[in-house]
Amino acid sequence: MKIFLRIPTAHGVDREMTRWLVWAARAMPDADIDIHCSCWGVVENRNEICRQFLESDCTHLWMLDSDTIPPRNLDLLQTAAEHHCANGIYQHLTSMGLMWDTWHKKPGGEFVPRTQRKWPKEKVFPVDACGTGCMILDREILEAVSSTSWFEKTHQGEDFNFCNRIIDMGYEVMVNVDYRCDHQKDVSLKLLSRITKGI
Repeated sequence: MKIFLRIPTAHGVDREMTRWLVWAARAMPDADIDIHCSCWGVVENRNEICRQFLESDCTHLWMLDSDTIPPRNLDLLQTAAEHHCANGIYQHLTSMGLMWDTWHKKPGGEFVPRTQRKWPKEKVFPVDACGTGCMILDREILEAVSSTSWFEKTHQGEDFNFCNRIIDMGYEVMVNVDYRCDHQKDVSLKLLSRITKGI
């Protein structure tokens, strides 16, 4: 397994991400690691990263968002060795509180968070969608999806649309819920106050 790790960004990366990258470069000396800095837009950046990956000799593309910091271990690589699409998880602050990035698609097409109490007992399981903040894809799945446009702008977002596409093709979107990333966000304390009911 040879990793092509890219961080799409229009600005820079979080300082904790910088520290993780220094660690990752030591832990994966054969990996091709870089920051993909471009103001084209999220979809265009992800597609350009996919194109560059397929032109490389790497076997797996690891996309990380600039504000998503994985734990300092490579356990997700084992999941990626066994599945075409492997994901770490991270939290989002929603009106319902903090939710992990595991999503269920309702019959009408709406995506809702899959709460921890509805997770299966296994640490690795398929979901209907997740973000691309910590996603590892193998070469086969990207060659199967498209040769020019892997990610597309839709009302659901480019990440959920990508998950839809690969699931429709017979692949699974797998999450490893033990691979929990930090998600660095600037948030309103008013929002936190409403969610915690003033506590």
